[in-house]
Amino acid sequence: MKPSLLIICHTYAVPEHAKKLASLARFFDLTCATVMPRFLGAQYGASIPPRDPASCSWIHYELPAVGRTPFTTAAMLAGLSPLIRSRSWDYVLVENEPWSLVKWQTLLACRLPGASVQHYGEFTWENVPRPGLKGIILSWVYRLTSLWADFWVCGNQAAARLVMHHGMPFQRVIVCPQLGVDSGSFHPVTKDERHALRASFDLPAESFVTGFAGRLVAEKGVLDLLGAADALHASDNPDSTRLHLAFMGTGPLLEHLHEASKARPWLHLLPPLPHDQVQHFLQCLDLLCVGSKPVNHKGEVWEEQFGHILIEAIACGALSIGSTSGAIPEVLGDEALLFPPGDVPAISRLLLRSLADPAWHQRKQQEARSRLARLYTHDAVTEQLASALLRLPGLPCS
Repeated sequence: MKPSLLIICHTYAVPEHAKKLASLARFFDLTCATVMPRFLGAQYGASIPPRDPASCSWIHYELPAVGRTPFTTAAMLAGLSPLIRSRSWDYVLVENEPWSLVKWQTLLACRLPGASVQHYGEFTWENVPRPGLKGIILSWVYRLTSLWADFWVCGNQAAARLVMHHGMPFQRVIVCPQLGVDSGSFHPVTKDERHALRASFDLPAESFVTGFAGRLVAEKGVLDLLGAADALHASDNPDSTRLHLAFMGTGPLLEHLHEASKARPWLHLLPPLPHDQVQHFLQCLDLLCVGSKPVNHKGEVWEEQFGHILIEAIACGALSIGSTSGAIPEVLGDEALLFPPGDVPAISRLLLRSLADPAWHQRKQQEARSRLARLYTHDAVTEQLASALLRLPGLPCS
């Protein structure tokens, strides 16, 4: 008999993300509690079809959010506590921020009398200590959680160091991404298919297209990528004439980029796609660049926690490059594809190398796709998680 696992996370209301659960159900008698799709927001809700329970290899509960700001850390899930108390669980895993109301709702429901939960754990991406009063409060959150939880799943190495610093024994810390990639949806296309996709986005068929998809904000290195492309187009290198730059998304820099595009025929701005169509843009790219930069301003701190778009682009056949900020180096796993945050000349050199040396570019693509198959498909991620859970020290199944 497979051990029972209850996983609680709003992420799995999105069908593309819920594909991970089908893989996880190979190892566990799986139940998922998530938020009703209508609480997800406009960027997701329009593309989410009704879920057919008969098609799931797990039990799926969609619960209404309760709170002034649904789908945030300030909301809870109606009916979650009765669900937790409805049966015995070998594992309960809540995937939300350590300070979120859903986390505390789950923890209390698991630990108060009346519940039958053998092993309670949490997932966190949080990889940077917070300063000031917020940091003091969060430090106590981590310490209390480390006392009450049986395990912690961390989305990156820095998150693991953070929870161990606050008392969680290393034997009970699992480093594993939250999500992988479905190779059925995210995959390379033929040359003719790529030309057709590029035509649909008004991108040139035969050019070398470098791009970025996501929030158009300075901390994602958007302007650094633009500066690197500017430098190449201003050079006398003949390979640079083939370079086109495509940004898909929206954000504070959109107006600036619109102005910049008027004098740059090689700069293309595309609106955000529905969540289940992002792969069509990525299949157009030769190279994706995520030049994230650490944020430390007026008490706000942030570093890239994973960069899921990196592995999605690799799955679609593009080469991904990125800065050395946060978790990007451990995701890419190749120093040749990295550059210091904000280093525009270094980005230019990487772009030029891909342009001028197709054999190098193709070799790096192949190496990245092999790494993705080992580590970052849904099957690979769930195998990592299941294996780690089943061998935790002190558990009956270890």
